[in-house]
Amino acid sequence: MIYLASFPEAVYILHAFQKKSQVTARKDIDLAKARYQTVVAKRGLL
Repeated sequence: MIYLASFPEAVYILHAFQKKSQVTARKDIDLAKARYQTVVAKRGLL
């Protein structure tokens, strides 16, 4: 699970998946980054 907990009032789970290898797939990282940017934008922090 990749998650974000840097906001004091909430914990946002950006992406959850079953990891089957040592390396995290680029698509999973990119998806979590995109969702993080969406959360920040909706909170008006950008």
